[in-house]
Amino acid sequence: MDKLNTPLSDSFESESTISFISQLEGKKKPSTSPFDMLREASKVSAELLLESMPNIISLYFLGSYSSVAVQSSYGLVLVWTICFGYALYEGLSAGLESLLSTLKKEVSIVIYQRALVLCALLILPIFMFLYLSKVFVFPMLLDEDSNEIAGKMVLYCIISIFFNSTFLLSRSLMNSRHSFNNQLISTVVASLFHIVVCYLLFAVCGFTVYGAIIAKILTDIFNINFFMWLTQLKEELKPEHFQTMKLTQILELARTIMPRGIVMTLEILAYEVFTFQTVSLANEQISSHIIATNMHNIGYFIFTGISVVTYLKVGKYIVNYRRRCVEYIKNGALILLVVLLVFLLGMIYAPWRQTFTSEASVTDCLTGLTPLIVMFTSLDCMQVFLSSISRAVGKHKEAFQHFVISYFLIGEPFCFLLKWLYPENGLKNIWISMVLSVLLYNIWQGRTLWNVDLEVAAKII
Repeated sequence: MDKLNTPLSDSFESESTISFISQLEGKKKPSTSPFDMLREASKVSAELLLESMPNIISLYFLGSYSSVAVQSSYGLVLVWTICFGYALYEGLSAGLESLLSTLKKEVSIVIYQRALVLCALLILPIFMFLYLSKVFVFPMLLDEDSNEIAGKMVLYCIISIFFNSTFLLSRSLMNSRHSFNNQLISTVVASLFHIVVCYLLFAVCGFTVYGAIIAKILTDIFNINFFMWLTQLKEELKPEHFQTMKLTQILELARTIMPRGIVMTLEILAYEVFTFQTVSLANEQISSHIIATNMHNIGYFIFTGISVVTYLKVGKYIVNYRRRCVEYIKNGALILLVVLLVFLLGMIYAPWRQTFTSEASVTDCLTGLTPLIVMFTSLDCMQVFLSSISRAVGKHKEAFQHFVISYFLIGEPFCFLLKWLYPENGLKNIWISMVLSVLLYNIWQGRTLWNVDLEVAAKII
């Protein structure tokens, strides 16, 4: 018990990666087969994809039972809460996942408990920021009708953010144990639950704006409780561990995991900042961007699943089995390229545009935007893979620097410049800037990883 109450650095050293790997290797020789990796990656990808389904389902019901203005306002509220709520917790969960994969079970569960406390502490500043956004930011960015709709929704999102963040941290714990089944089962059941709730609220009760928020909150509450029951995590959460925590331990954990997951947070933040540049466009173009982004996110989550499995394996075996790590990276890249090809063919030829809207103007806008969506998706899948491998080999600092330069110092200003020079291009200016940003990042970070010395990386890990 005393060992579990020591600072994070002491716990990490006492449960070294080498000892952990030695125990695993003594039990079973891991497979480097790409088919085994594909099987695991398909579970993670399916779980991540289904995790995004409630938002897509809500947009579908809003498009069917309300106006384009309501649908676009809800989309912008989602963007804002993702920027300044979900993105932070996604980064924390990515960093936590990377850390926990190197620790034994009895230590990882204590670190997970500290992460839950950190998650709860962050809710208050997030709520204050959302409230200030409702009072000061939305009136400046949105027209009167959209501001009224967004103001009704944004504060209620804090409930959804809290329960969703708890699920993200719990998912990271199970991923670090290379256990992926329960996450998939939970999200499948939660997605079906969300469809039923949306149907009752929209079709039966006649809700629109509040229906989407209520459905999201109920789904997130159901998801975390069902997941806890399914994985029996509640039995591992011992109250005495919470009682003996110190603030210094929580802060040390934050300093440890935030650098590891900062690129994940920046990825989400950058995409949503691009989305908020659509507020000056017509409602049809805003809806088109929201739909196109959600379509891209389907591919993004599939690629992320492949990348997660790859970097977890690389991070676990980089100390003693560097040759095996190279095999994992090759297999992950091969799987990624094959899946990307299939996804792009579906994006080009499948009638996905008519699925999310019946408005002819929105459909026409999406058709003209398809080549840029294809280009961005192709480059973005490489970016997700490079960022994941960067975490595995200790190159997250370089990834952070390259991302800030590519997106925030070049891409975002370039977008403003295009909007000023060619306002008639509308939404295309934003997607051209997104393509440029991800291209620059891939070039710089790809060169960095190409020159990585795995022996040095092993010492860092």
